[in-house]
Amino acid sequence: MVKWLQEDPDAFGILPFLLYQENDDVIAANAINGVSPNSENITNGRYALARPIYLYVKTKHVDDQGRNSARDTALSLTPIAR
Repeated sequence: MVKWLQEDPDAFGILPFLLYQENDDVIAANAINGVSPNSENITNGRYALARPIYLYVKTKHVDDQGRNSARDTALSLTPIAR
């Protein structure tokens, strides 16, 4: 998608923020209603296109205290806050 956005100056794409961050030297992000797409505005929900991430875990992978190592690891990662 990044290549396509680079090649067509009139193109508009919706993509993960991390992909934008990795390519912000070749593509631009748009403000929505005056709110810029940055880590803070996405995390606090002010950016209108921000969406939550849902993580589903199989019951058999949860221990008797309700812990799941894969879930806990995923929740500890914060790539948006680099």
